[in-house]
Amino acid sequence: MKTILKTEGLLQKSFQIIKSQKLILALFIGLISHAEVSAHASTITRKWCGGFFHRKFVAQAQTSVLSYKKYVTGYNCIGQFVGYGNVGLWSSTCSNESKGCSRPQTAICSKSGTVYDQVYNVCTLSFTGPYAYNSYAKAEHLTSGIYLTQTSSGRGSAGLTGSYTLDEKKFSKLVDNGTSFGEITGDVTVNDNNQLVVTKMNGRINITPSADFYSNVKIVVIKENVNISDDEALANEQAVQNGTYPDVVYTATVHISKNGLTYDGIFKNGFISNQIKEYATAQEKGVSFSNFSSSVPINVNLNDDEKLTLVTVMDGGFDISTAVVQKNANTAIDNTLSSDTPKLTPNPAKDYVDVNMNLEKRELITVRIISSLGKIAAEKSETLNSGKQSIRLHTDQLLPGTYIVEIKSPSKTASQKLLITR
Repeated sequence: MKTILKTEGLLQKSFQIIKSQKLILALFIGLISHAEVSAHASTITRKWCGGFFHRKFVAQAQTSVLSYKKYVTGYNCIGQFVGYGNVGLWSSTCSNESKGCSRPQTAICSKSGTVYDQVYNVCTLSFTGPYAYNSYAKAEHLTSGIYLTQTSSGRGSAGLTGSYTLDEKKFSKLVDNGTSFGEITGDVTVNDNNQLVVTKMNGRINITPSADFYSNVKIVVIKENVNISDDEALANEQAVQNGTYPDVVYTATVHISKNGLTYDGIFKNGFISNQIKEYATAQEKGVSFSNFSSSVPINVNLNDDEKLTLVTVMDGGFDISTAVVQKNANTAIDNTLSSDTPKLTPNPAKDYVDVNMNLEKRELITVRIISSLGKIAAEKSETLNSGKQSIRLHTDQLLPGTYIVEIKSPSKTASQKLLITR
């Protein structure tokens, strides 16, 4: 059962204060934290391939968790002022892709687990939980056509990325007991005449009607230079997902949420022809696609070294958009050194712990183990190359208990909790 406590005017969701033993953590992510689970699936289709470029047909799947974080006093345990705002930080729990010059290509992500809600008043920890979460995403570039599906239950937000400041009162009113679902098949292409063509799209997207969830199908057409590298193409794809790509020439979306249905672009033709319909039952409300076929011209001027790239996306999850105050450009509690969150193995640890990370470039990495009193118990710095890397720290001389492992690069900081046992 969830309860609400008022402390210094701050709404806090279901906290039980640990009276028998106060946990003191020197923590960059001292927080009020609610875990959100989300999923999305997408396919990318280009018109060129070969040589060192192999991103013609790409299938991507991703699941994620969004944590809400807050300092009660505005200060962390090390005495740094980090602000009073309720901050939501979205990070990937699974990211998978398959790419090549031919089809089929398949990517799958499935993630489940349990999380705790937490609040740190300077160095004192309170928490409630555990809460279970589950998400699934699958994208397929079939020999002919595509298949996309996603399911998110509990709290989730696939459409929001990065760090957000939230209105806590609005957030506390959102209902997270529900599900977002989507599944479509069909053929989506941009032909040689620069026409977007959708053929025999079938499936549905839906949400739990009484909860704050959303589900989307999106088609995005972008302009790209054919001389880009694989890494540049991947960066373009990520920019499209984040909404920051500068050369988007066409979009079409079907979006359903607790607030209703919206649609635009080529999907308007489906609602006119009744090949796309809204429906509602006691258990779900959604949109069905029945052999939806249509085409529209893409009006764009292309240089000789430019072509159109097609991105088809399905996403959905817990809808926190009404509680977002602003998106933060950068925060001190960014928990990603790259697209992958650093992982500690083993955890719990006895004699040693390996800090595993995936770096975007060669850089100096400093790893610290911080004790419950805020003191540095172990520290190591190494200059590592890009890609998957690891730093090992010995823990055999440390007392059993809870520690924070802080991973720092010149531009970012990540923090992970470590338990040491004997």
